[in-house]
Amino acid sequence: MDVRFIKTSGDDLGGVDSTLTHSVEPETEYTWEMNLTAPTKPGRYTTFYRMQTGHSVRFGHKVWADIRVVEPVAKPVE
Repeated sequence: MDVRFIKTSGDDLGGVDSTLTHSVEPETEYTWEMNLTAPTKPGRYTTFYRMQTGHSVRFGHKVWADIRVVEPVAKPVE
């Protein structure tokens, strides 16, 4: 079965949908990494992901990334 980890909604943080590369047996875990890019403008950003079968059936819990971009703190002049 073709199973993908897809972005379902939220801010664009540059994550790329990915396909599981092997089957995952019941009661086991599968770990993957995703590179995201923080925006340059300060603010709060959230993006949501889900698992989806090749037949467009979403399943499992929502997974999200929630980040806050802040202005850099200036160092005091000595």
